[in-house]
Amino acid sequence: MLLISYICLNSYSQDNLVVNGSFEEKTSCPVENNVWNGEFEKCIGWWSPSYFSTPDYVNSCDTGVWNPVGVPANLWGNQVPFEGDAYLSLDMHSWNKNTGEFDGAEYIQTRLKESLNPCSIYKISFYISLAETSTSNKGYVEFGISSDSSFYCLGDGGANSCAYKPEVLEYWQISISNMGFDTVSWYFCELLFQPNFHSNILTIGDFSLSISDTVSFQESINYPNYHSMFLYLDSISLVKIDELDNCDVQVHGFLPNVFTPDMNGINDFIDFSQFDKVTIINRWGTTVLIMDTQSNFQWHGKNFREEDLPAGVYYYVAEKAGLKQKGTIQLIR
Repeated sequence: MLLISYICLNSYSQDNLVVNGSFEEKTSCPVENNVWNGEFEKCIGWWSPSYFSTPDYVNSCDTGVWNPVGVPANLWGNQVPFEGDAYLSLDMHSWNKNTGEFDGAEYIQTRLKESLNPCSIYKISFYISLAETSTSNKGYVEFGISSDSSFYCLGDGGANSCAYKPEVLEYWQISISNMGFDTVSWYFCELLFQPNFHSNILTIGDFSLSISDTVSFQESINYPNYHSMFLYLDSISLVKIDELDNCDVQVHGFLPNVFTPDMNGINDFIDFSQFDKVTIINRWGTTVLIMDTQSNFQWHGKNFREEDLPAGVYYYVAEKAGLKQKGTIQLIR
């Protein structure tokens, strides 16, 4: 288990914008693994948004001898929920080992309680566990956001109107490289992000769909010819943690939100030279760097000791002439 820490910024109510984030609310008990839906439709507030996407809803409510969507034992392995009685199971991706062809991916989608605002900073978090039947791992999980109605479809078990990959306005990656090939533990995933669009639909799945970053680690009796990554997912939370000052009138004009300080001469640093003071904060709420008039205001991804900071999303507060600008920057290594 990983220790949970929370970043402390402005004081908001921390209301979870995700409906039924722990999947405890249901219309009835799931009892079988249907060909199309896996009885996922019984999980209130969630749906499958893509063609041939068949995520599964597993719950301990069925006390029979064997239930393929039961808890703790089910079709993909054996795992107790992180909390409560239920969690979700989805195939993040499958590739044919012999031909290298993409075989499919599963996604889950929900409508948020309120729309996300580009002038706010949000934090998404959830727990994942790699199922025993997995044959591969990609080292990351992704989520995307979109607008209502035109960016999703309610799959009906083969509706041609549904794409293999749901359309989103933008998406982010959360690294899970520390999980490795562990099929026992629950791992905590968390990311600070600032949306560029007003959006009220949240989708979780694999949007990159690249076999090049897929690492095979075992053979599978159930799926011997595929690179498959089956994930259990529990306890999703999405909360607003701060509002951006001067959002409508930007102090800095344009400031990149992603950089790669690998010293290749391309996108190696973030230039804060238009500010008087800049504070960089990590996702645990710790100040890792302060740049003021004694600095050249070029952030190369280092802390105040000139040590390389790990990849991830960092929160900044930039000040100029009494005004403050806040936002997030993703450091990629």
